[in-house]
Amino acid sequence: MNPRYSSPLCIIAAVVFAGCATFDRREMALIRQSGAPRSVVQKIEHGDPIAPSDIIALSRSGVPDSLIIQYLEDDGVDYLVTRADVLSLRRAGVRARVIDALMVEGDRFARDYAPSNVGAYDVSWGGSVMYGPGPYVGWW
Repeated sequence: MNPRYSSPLCIIAAVVFAGCATFDRREMALIRQSGAPRSVVQKIEHGDPIAPSDIIALSRSGVPDSLIIQYLEDDGVDYLVTRADVLSLRRAGVRARVIDALMVEGDRFARDYAPSNVGAYDVSWGGSVMYGPGPYVGWW
């Protein structure tokens, strides 16, 4: 192969394969035809993280749970899943296995981006000696 053409070919190949690696054409067509909001479909096409509201929209549009879970597992999330998120997903009728997958990915995000000193004390309570049980973190 001529070295002069190898660089443009690499760029073209990167652009072609940089699309949605999570889903094949048939699966993307199914998502597009589901009636899901265009903004959510675009997030999926670009591999961007989806929010709980996006999961609700996908679920209400009839996108199979398996595709939503696959997307969550492949592309993850970029936020901590809150109790309010879980409650809104449940109220919207999102199935438990999708919520479970979201929680797993939220936990993975927390582990991957937690400061290195977390674990030295219990951050789940955040109390102090003066205000109740929990770690003593002196401020003076």
